[in-house]
Amino acid sequence: MPEFLTNIYFYIILSSGLIITWWIIKIRKADSKTEFGLMVKFLKERRKEPSSSLAYWLYFLIIVLLIGISGSLISALPSYENGFDMNSTSLSLIGYAVVLLCSSSIELIFIDLNDEDSKYYNIKKGITMLGVALVIFSILFGIVTYFIPQEIARLVLSIVACIVAVYFWWITNARNLSVLDSPIPPSTDNTTGGNTNNLSGATPQEFTE
Repeated sequence: MPEFLTNIYFYIILSSGLIITWWIIKIRKADSKTEFGLMVKFLKERRKEPSSSLAYWLYFLIIVLLIGISGSLISALPSYENGFDMNSTSLSLIGYAVVLLCSSSIELIFIDLNDEDSKYYNIKKGITMLGVALVIFSILFGIVTYFIPQEIARLVLSIVACIVAVYFWWITNARNLSVLDSPIPPSTDNTTGGNTNNLSGATPQEFTE
């Protein structure tokens, strides 16, 4: 591995560790009246909102995790002829994480806040920039991880990247996933033209003119 890439990787890992530490400290002291506090509240609210939906959980487990990860690992299957290939698995998982993070980021970049989310209007630009940062971070993380010589470290980082990607997918789809839409059954008036028990015999007004 070239020395300059090793240095870049070291500084990225160090910076990421400092940012995560700072983020945890800020979360613990977050005030909902500040922009950072509103961002934390936004993420927590989106994380909890679809948790009671069975359809959402099934879509998440079957489509996003099972089919998504299985589809990514298809490219690594030829390398499993002689046993488990850690290198190919890591690259497949990194690809899965990058794609999932980028697709989730699009939802944040072009987020549409409705009246229910009016309290988050002040941080709409911050939410957009969070999406942009995720795109940049996912691409850089994927490139740097590709050059890591230690296979175990590469596999661990690829799993961490998948966890982060899945977390943001959950948040960004907490409102707009089609499985969350519940069809409204037609009312009696829509299906029968009115109350069928009303036998008053009154003549509609349009026929009296």
